[in-house]
Amino acid sequence: MTTIAYRDGVIAADTQETWEDGSFTPCVKLYRMPKSVAEVGGHIVGLAGGSYAGELFLEWYQVGDWDNPPDLVNLDLEEDFEAIIVKPDGSLWSCNRLFAFIPHKTEYFATGSGGKVALGAMAMGATAEEAVRAAIKHDCYTGGRVQTIGVMDD
Repeated sequence: MTTIAYRDGVIAADTQETWEDGSFTPCVKLYRMPKSVAEVGGHIVGLAGGSYAGELFLEWYQVGDWDNPPDLVNLDLEEDFEAIIVKPDGSLWSCNRLFAFIPHKTEYFATGSGGKVALGAMAMGATAEEAVRAAIKHDCYTGGRVQTIGVMDD
């Protein structure tokens, strides 16, 4: 799985992809959409859950074909995933495997298998990066290095 945390304009994620056999490999879970991509330029996207479903989401999101999301059911794709989107204005959204967008008006947010650990850490004042580090320590499906992207970073 994954841990993705957001607080104070910074999104952080671990970099471990865990396979069904218990092995793991490094991966990237945070993406900044290039400014050249219409409508979604400058957005930061974090992907949690199934990597293939997440990649399909990312391709669809970059194109911006809002009326035609991928049909994960007909693709016989049972992977669950959640996308976290931070827009350039700092607003936070999530999108689930049904391609339903949900706004989040909260001081901090976390998702993934280590999401509850990260939320607890942030409730005690941790940054997004510190929250992911706490999840790495306490969740076996969260690991590797911590990747961060700030809304104001270029």
